[in-house]
Amino acid sequence: MPVYNGEAYLREAVDSILHQTFPDFELLIINDGSTDGTLAILDQLSEDERVRVLHNDGNQGLTYTRNRGLASSRGAYIAMLDSDDVAHPQRLAKQVAFLNANPDFAMVGSYIDLITPEGQFIRTQCYPTEPECIPSLLLFQNNFAQSSVMLRRSAIPAEGYRNDFPPSEDYDFWVRIASTHKVANLAERLVDYREHPGGISKTKAAILYNCVKQIAHYQLEKFGIEPTTEELELHVKIGLLEVPHTSVAIESAAAWLLKLKQTNNRTGYFPKACFDKIVALKWYETCRQSGQGSKEYSYLLRPSLLNPKQALYIVKSKLKCRFVPKAQRI
Repeated sequence: MPVYNGEAYLREAVDSILHQTFPDFELLIINDGSTDGTLAILDQLSEDERVRVLHNDGNQGLTYTRNRGLASSRGAYIAMLDSDDVAHPQRLAKQVAFLNANPDFAMVGSYIDLITPEGQFIRTQCYPTEPECIPSLLLFQNNFAQSSVMLRRSAIPAEGYRNDFPPSEDYDFWVRIASTHKVANLAERLVDYREHPGGISKTKAAILYNCVKQIAHYQLEKFGIEPTTEELELHVKIGLLEVPHTSVAIESAAAWLLKLKQTNNRTGYFPKACFDKIVALKWYETCRQSGQGSKEYSYLLRPSLLNPKQALYIVKSKLKCRFVPKAQRI
C-alpha cells in the first residue's frame, strides 16, 4: 500500500485489510514523503504486528514507491491496494484460493465497485474474465484495477514498474506479465475503488493519453505491425472510445480492425477465436458511439468484423455487470 498525504482515507483502507477473513498476511505500507496527518496514523498502526511501515527519503513518486513495495514484500503472493480504496472482507481469501488452485496463473484481479469520495456507490466496473481473451483486449485497453490485483512474486518482471509510463505504469506492468503468463479476473466485486473529481485521469489526461499510446505501440510491434502515426492514433482512440463521429473515421476504424484481424490470422499471435471476438467488440463499441443514429446499424452489419456468434458474446459481455450479486460489507 503506497501512501502520500492520504490521511483522509488511509485508516479505512488499512482497516479493510486488517479485517480480512484470510489471516496470514503482512500489510506493507510505504510512505512516500507525506506532509499531512498520515504520519500520525502510521504511528498508531505500528503496534499491530501484521503492519510494517517503510518511509521513502522524501517524495519519490508512485513508480518508485510501488517498486520498493515489491522488493520489500516477503510473501509468495503480493496483493495491491491503494490508500484510498477499500478491500471487501473476502478479497484476499478468494484470490489466494484461486492462485492456489491454479498454479499456472501469475495474476488475478476482480470486478470493482466505483464509489464517490464520500463512499457512495456509483456503479460496478466489470473486467474480462476469460483468461484466453484478456491478452487480446489488453492490446486496446487496461483490463485490471490496480487495487484488485494479486500476483505471484515469481512472475514479477525484472524491471518491475517502469518509469517511462506514469500514470499508466500499471497498464504497462500487466501487459508485460500477460505476455508470458496466464492472467485472470474473478467475476466478483472485491474492492471499492474511489473516484475523485480531480483524479489523475482528469488532471493529467494528455500525459495519460501519450502513455497509453506508447504502450499500444510496444504491443503492436510485438504483434507484428509497425503502425503509422495515423494508425497508432486511431488504435488508441478505438480503445478509448474516442473515434471521431464522422463516416470517414468510422470507415478508417473498420479498415484498421480488419488489418489487425488479418495480421493475427497470419501470425497466430493471439488465439484466433478470442481475438476475433475482441475485434468484433471494438467494432460494435465504435459504431455505438459514432453519433450516426440509425446509420450505425448499417456499419455494424459487416461479416468480416461481426458475425452472429460474436454478437452473442458482445451481448453477454454487456449484460454481465447487471447480474453481479451485491457486495457484502464488513
